[in-house]
Amino acid sequence: LTGDILDGRGPWSGKDSFLDAFSLVIRAIRDTPWAFVPGNHDDDLSPWTREDLLRILSLPGCIQRRATGFNHTLTVGKGGSPRVRLFLLDSGGKHPD
Repeated sequence: LTGDILDGRGPWSGKDSFLDAFSLVIRAIRDTPWAFVPGNHDDDLSPWTREDLLRILSLPGCIQRRATGFNHTLTVGKGGSPRVRLFLLDSGGKHPD
């Protein structure tokens, strides 16, 4: 899951509403493992901070559960044989672009 999925506008304006929004997405993808990196607007106009957004990583199915930040590498493969390495990089918050 990549960034700029929601910000503090509309129905997602409560302090913990980002968790409610992500929980809906997680239920829809069911047993599919997932990772998250925020975009540059996820904390715009919102009552939450980027540090608050780290709580998303504790939702069911997240493969980043032990993470303390958003920059990661993720190796994807089958049967212990790595095929692809993904670099997940946080673009930073509250940027005008």
